[in-house]
Amino acid sequence: MTEPEWLSAIEPESMLLSLRGKASNRKLRLFAVACCRRIAPLFTDERSRAVLKVAENYADGLVGDKTLARAAGRNYEFIRGEPVHTPARVAAAVANASAGPSAWAAAWNVVSESRRALQLAGAKKDGGEARAQAELLRHVLGNPMRPAVLSPAWLVWNGGTVLKMAHTIYNERSFDSLPILGDALAEAGCTDTTLLDHCREPGDHLRGCWVLDLLLCKG
Repeated sequence: MTEPEWLSAIEPESMLLSLRGKASNRKLRLFAVACCRRIAPLFTDERSRAVLKVAENYADGLVGDKTLARAAGRNYEFIRGEPVHTPARVAAAVANASAGPSAWAAAWNVVSESRRALQLAGAKKDGGEARAQAELLRHVLGNPMRPAVLSPAWLVWNGGTVLKMAHTIYNERSFDSLPILGDALAEAGCTDTTLLDHCREPGDHLRGCWVLDLLLCKG
C-alpha cells in the first residue's frame, strides 16, 4: 500500500492487509477494542462490556491469558443464551472477537462483524462505519510510511511537563486534554504539524493514539 492509498483509504481491510506482520499486537488489539466500543450501545449485558476492558488491559500487558479467557468465557455464556442473528448476540460475539488469541485476526474479524451488528440494528449500509474504522486505524497507526520522530528535548522541557501530561492522559483516559498537550509540545519546540494537528483534532481519542504512544515509547 502506498502512502496516498493509506491516507485516503475508506475501509480498514486493505489497510490491515498491508499491516500484516508489521503492526504490533498491542496496536492491533487496541484498534479492535476501539471498533467494538463504537457498537457499545448494542450491548445488553455487562459481560460484553467487561471483556472489552479486559482485552484493552491485556493489550497493555496488565492481565494475562487466563484472565482474558475467563472474561471471554463469561461473555460466551451470555452469547449462548441469546437468539441467533440478533444485534445483541452479534455485538457480544464481536466483543469476544477482540479477545481472540491472534491480535491481527481480532482486528480483521471485528471490523466486518461490528458492521454486521449495526446493520442488524437498522444502520444503513452506506460505508459510513467502514470509513470511521479506517480513521480509527490511522488514529492508532499514524502514517506508517512516514513515522514521526520523537525529540528527547520535548520530554525534558519544563521539568518533564509533556511526559507527565502524556502519562496522565493515558492512565486516566483524559483524552479531552490532548489539545493542551499539543500546546505544551509546541512550547517545547515541536514543529511537526502532523503531530500537533492530531492533538488538536476534534472527536474521540483513545488508547493506542499514535501521538501518546510516541511520547510514552509504546509500540
